[in-house]
Amino acid sequence: MSTKRFPIAPRRNTPGSPPRVWPWFASVVLSVGLTTSPTVGANLLDYVESVRSGAAVVYVAQVEHVHTEPHERHSYLRAQARLEVVGVFRSQEETPPDTATISFSSYDEAHPPPVGGHFYQLTPGERVLIFADRFDASLGARISLMYRSAHRPLEDTATELRKQLIEMSDDEMELHRIDESDRVSQRELYDRILSFLEVSTNETSAHEVR
Repeated sequence: MSTKRFPIAPRRNTPGSPPRVWPWFASVVLSVGLTTSPTVGANLLDYVESVRSGAAVVYVAQVEHVHTEPHERHSYLRAQARLEVVGVFRSQEETPPDTATISFSSYDEAHPPPVGGHFYQLTPGERVLIFADRFDASLGARISLMYRSAHRPLEDTATELRKQLIEMSDDEMELHRIDESDRVSQRELYDRILSFLEVSTNETSAHEVR
């Protein structure tokens, strides 16, 4: 299956100012809730909009295969997933790959995750929306954030991220480390993602009817 390409926005630089403590945490907590990572003790700065704005690649993919194994030094699992890339919305490459391999931390009943950090459980056949630093089929990309269709429809996730972005006050934008130009760029990104997901969902539904 060939990768569907959309107008790709350039990467926006993440502001380099040091972390500051703010009282307006509601929008960040919402962002945490949209992921599937265990969130107790999570660093809220991992979920601010500048993390998604600063991701070098943004894409939707379907999980083809997942391999897990015990971590040699920790209680949780090391995991690697082979993905079919079905929609690319931001990339540094002129021709994004049709497949990708991502490495991540996972868990199960026998290997519980520690407090904090990003941990995921993926299932073959589900779709994921990924914000990462690169495509790297051999080593796996460092994942900034990943959202799963098995946890919540990706359309709902993208809609909520867009709504949150549009409704941010000036104080919340400062908390999320973005400015107005970032907001415009990210809104356009979410619009493209939603357009793709709507078409993709309709195609799937039509195929199921046939």
